[in-house]
Amino acid sequence: MKIMKRWLIYLLSLGILIGLFFGIFWTYDQLHTKVVMQTAAPVHQPTKQKIKLVAVGDSLTYGVGDPKEQGGYVTLIKDELAKKYPVRVTSQNYGVPGERSEQITDRILKDRKLQTSLKKANIITLTVGGNDLMKILRQNMAQLSDDYLAKIMPAQEQAYKKRLTTLLTTIRQYNQQAPIFLYGIYNPFYVYFPEMDALEKYTNQWCQMARQISLHQYKVYYVNVNQQLSQGQYYHKSQTKLKQHSKIDFTQMNQPEIQQAFKNAPHQNEYISQADHFHPNLKGYQYMTQQLEKSLEKHQSAWLDEE
Repeated sequence: MKIMKRWLIYLLSLGILIGLFFGIFWTYDQLHTKVVMQTAAPVHQPTKQKIKLVAVGDSLTYGVGDPKEQGGYVTLIKDELAKKYPVRVTSQNYGVPGERSEQITDRILKDRKLQTSLKKANIITLTVGGNDLMKILRQNMAQLSDDYLAKIMPAQEQAYKKRLTTLLTTIRQYNQQAPIFLYGIYNPFYVYFPEMDALEKYTNQWCQMARQISLHQYKVYYVNVNQQLSQGQYYHKSQTKLKQHSKIDFTQMNQPEIQQAFKNAPHQNEYISQADHFHPNLKGYQYMTQQLEKSLEKHQSAWLDEE
């Protein structure tokens, strides 16, 4: 009888302990689940069903260098957004190769179709600045020394700052709400002529200037592609050997000699088209798309939600 009583007390105690254990475990599990639900980033549910992307700019918007000839990053980002969000995405490409900032502004002011597209846009992308900088360098090709450029570039940069601000203001005349994603420029010659410190210096300065302008403009977001497109596969890697193999001064060459130097260069940029050594190839446009997609995701409420 005593033995049975002991076993009964033992089993009862064991049952209580097991109950307490599962009770504590269940409580912890519920609290943990609640904390995770509270801290997890909520999935953004768009209030718009249709998204219209309007791309304005130069050859990078047009898609020069895209081996598929399908519009470079403009087509790629449209496809990515359509996969990622439950909305119907359309795009219009208003890129014109070779245009500088003032030419893009002038085209917007004259092109009624472009104006109408901007008014209806939910997303506006812009590539500009590369041709502005290249024009200055071409005009001063014979004097690309640090000392000479240090004299002329401050005034040139201020002039470009005004032109870029005017361009953004002009776009805002036709659409006051859609976010504008402004791409920075890059140095397409870096891998081929890494000793040209002046070109790298002023490319970085123009990118920084565009970034600063975007910070002071309503719903303008800067998209950085400079380092990756400039340095290609050497980005984040030692570039000592790259510079050791490049002692070419292309300021002393004519155009055919420069093209030949590109072909004979011991290093090629895997993000730049081998056809012209200037524009992105498919890999380059894919990178531009990735950077734009990151910025779009960061600011998704600016284009996915109704005003």
